[in-house]
Amino acid sequence: MNGTNDDLPVARLNNVQALLLPQIERAMASMHHIDESFQWLAHLLIQYFNIPLLLTWASRTDEYGQSVAQLRTIARQDPTFPEQIVVNDQMQHLAQQLLVRRLTYQPQPLDTLFSHYQTLLFKRYGLHYWGACFLSKNVLLPARRGVFMRDDTPTFLATVTLFFLTHLPRVNPVQPMGLVLDKVMEAAFARGLLLPAPEPQVSFPSSAPLTPFPLPEDKWPLQQKRPQLAQLVPGRKHDANLLLSDNPFTQAGVIPDKKARRLYTAINGQDTVAELCSGTGMNLQEISAALRVLWDLGRIEARDLDGHPADLLLFLNDR
Repeated sequence: MNGTNDDLPVARLNNVQALLLPQIERAMASMHHIDESFQWLAHLLIQYFNIPLLLTWASRTDEYGQSVAQLRTIARQDPTFPEQIVVNDQMQHLAQQLLVRRLTYQPQPLDTLFSHYQTLLFKRYGLHYWGACFLSKNVLLPARRGVFMRDDTPTFLATVTLFFLTHLPRVNPVQPMGLVLDKVMEAAFARGLLLPAPEPQVSFPSSAPLTPFPLPEDKWPLQQKRPQLAQLVPGRKHDANLLLSDNPFTQAGVIPDKKARRLYTAINGQDTVAELCSGTGMNLQEISAALRVLWDLGRIEARDLDGHPADLLLFLNDR
């Protein structure tokens, strides 16, 4: 990544509204879909706040009536940065938890939340810190443009903007970033890119209290009676989950970790983790580490013994 965040002028952070409000009003006048606004906003933020990498996720309701996180845009200073590091099921899960719990995070080291393996991937590209801005409004967000969905019903606006930094900034950018996000969404609503909410509806606050550090894992939403890791049944993913249709990527490629490759070969979608331990001769700690590598690469999923999807991120505690 090219930029650093420790030299961003304090005056710019303290004068965001005066400097950016005219730009926002002019830009919104030419927009025809909310996705144009998200993309323009993402590039504005990475330029103005000197942010190397930024993603905006929004909550949407799927065809089963469940709330899921959907990637609306990604922007980066370095065009060679591999999208599969951040456009994957693990990142979608993280965004979903932030949306559910309405959390905003000040910049902090990557290893406060991400696995050791994924932290190393980020650091290869000079990224050492992350943060997030949550925003919600009592308006409706239209479906993503140009993407076929069974249910394209607009949903209430709730977004989380994840950003990644090379350095810990001298001045926390979260508050001025939140102001910009709020102003852009207000301008988008005035332009007709966001829809009025039906009445009556409960108003949502525009932001959530700042959370200095991630909640412990046992504080995140869990399944009702969580099984043990040994009882889970891992399965291979045969199709890439294209979270952003105009930025497709494949999950093909060599698995770098030898034990992870060995485990991946043994995974058949029927054996439990305990059975895989016996079949591979690996102990539970080795299996856990290998599962983490495969999870970070987006190569596997898991279910419990009743066939319900299970989130491996809640079981792999090697951070």
